[in-house]
Amino acid sequence: MDRLEAMQTFVRVVESGSFSAVARESRTTQSGVSKQVAALEKVLGC
Repeated sequence: MDRLEAMQTFVRVVESGSFSAVARESRTTQSGVSKQVAALEKVLGC
């Protein structure tokens, strides 16, 4: 996992308020975005 990319994804989720919106914007799935944020949370211990 690229931590910087995961942090950017997290910020975009917070700003947009939607995992789905970020998924559409980055042309991926909502599940993929959610997994990336979950992996970041795990690394950070949150």
